[in-house]
Amino acid sequence: MGSETVHGNELRRLEFVKTTSESVFSNTFKIAHSLYSSVRTRVPGSVDKQITSVESKVTEFTAPQLNKLQDVSGDLLTYADSKVAPSPGS
Repeated sequence: MGSETVHGNELRRLEFVKTTSESVFSNTFKIAHSLYSSVRTRVPGSVDKQITSVESKVTEFTAPQLNKLQDVSGDLLTYADSKVAPSPGS
């Protein structure tokens, strides 16, 4: 069955959580990006400069926060994976 040794970021029991969450995030991002891009093209030119400024500030603030969240979520998933008991017969 599954290997009991964890190499690097490999998960023994909860790989499906990582794979599923990555897929959901990717699909959600694609939909949100498509929707935002569509709406963004309809913005009047008179407010374009202000929106660009807000986008820049939001990106500047959120990028480091998202990196921290990714690091912490990976660590938590690795910790949880180490605590999951092997299924009988493994």
